[in-house]
Amino acid sequence: MASGKTKRNVMLLAPDLGYGGAERSFARLTQLLSTHYTVYAVVFNEEIKQVYPITAQLISLDVPSKKTFFGKLYNVVKRTSRLRALKHDLDIDVCISFLEGADYINALSKGRDRTILSIRGSKRHDKNISGFSGWIRKRILLPTVFKKADAVIAVSQGLQQELVEDYKIEPKRAGTIYNYYNLPEMQRHAASEVDENLSELLKANRCIVTVGRLSPEKGFQQLLEVFDRISKKETNLKLIFIGEGEFDLSLKKICENRSLAWQDYQKNIAFDSSKDVFFLGYQPEPLSIISKSFLFVLPSLTEGFPNALIEAMAAGVPVVAADCPHGPKEVLGQGSHTSGVLLPHFFQYENPANQPLYDLWALEILKVVLNLELRESLFKSATQRIQDFTEDVALKKWRSWIDA
Repeated sequence: MASGKTKRNVMLLAPDLGYGGAERSFARLTQLLSTHYTVYAVVFNEEIKQVYPITAQLISLDVPSKKTFFGKLYNVVKRTSRLRALKHDLDIDVCISFLEGADYINALSKGRDRTILSIRGSKRHDKNISGFSGWIRKRILLPTVFKKADAVIAVSQGLQQELVEDYKIEPKRAGTIYNYYNLPEMQRHAASEVDENLSELLKANRCIVTVGRLSPEKGFQQLLEVFDRISKKETNLKLIFIGEGEFDLSLKKICENRSLAWQDYQKNIAFDSSKDVFFLGYQPEPLSIISKSFLFVLPSLTEGFPNALIEAMAAGVPVVAADCPHGPKEVLGQGSHTSGVLLPHFFQYENPANQPLYDLWALEILKVVLNLELRESLFKSATQRIQDFTEDVALKKWRSWIDA
């Protein structure tokens, strides 16, 4: 740290601050670190609107996205050049990047600053890393960026182990910092009211809710197959999706193929509580809806660290989650010490091996729905477990890496 500075200058870098778990963690980290550092939040551009509030000066590199190979290559060069200059001008001591695109730019622009990569999801299990371009990423690009970084911080121990094994990262440069939560604040949000239509829906039915970007790795297609089975066995069951994304139309098509009536709550049409499935889109206060639901389900094929799972536990709702890499098992535990129901994770949607899993998930979800004693046991265990994910614990770990 330069002489005369009272605080270290910390930069957080992400492609954008739109809707997503990584973006949300980014925003919350600005709030946590601003108590001890001067924090700057930097994005590639502002094409995607900012969703989550930050406690930092927001700076855009003002480099619009491009779709062609040469356009993307040009953007890498331009973003790297602008970020390197910005780091120098702001006298940045540490730069922490979120998401792979930002990791490249952070490492390539490295000067005297300490570069930290915050890894939020599995590379080994990411089905989007495929083909020749995937080979390039796994064999050349990712090893290069991991080698240049001063530290690689994963959000789960399973993910940290994967990175060390696959990319030969020295243990002294690898660590785990779980996502953290302001539990009293979460519980206040959970207690807040919802609009009249949703309130009646949640009171009159046993609503199963899930939250996340509508994308294939979240397992929402598979969840619809499970819901199709349980809705034929029990009445007054509804399925609620909170989130938006590119798979919106695909999910609605599955509903139609399975004769599940759906409604898009964002559309300006009359609310119909008789529907089976509700797409709520982005909700600024999802906990207010989750807390009034009957069950939270996380069907993901892969995760880094599932924020929504912890939030549901804090909201007092029983949870069922896929034992996917990585995170849910570390959150919920195993055997008699579990804080939720952990089930085998699904395969890609078209894989016939999913068929027995659909039946198993339907059976286990119905057990939680129908067994009051089980629901109360899961709630008590979850209430204890979430105390391990506090801001104080996370801040101490982040400071140890930033000040190293």
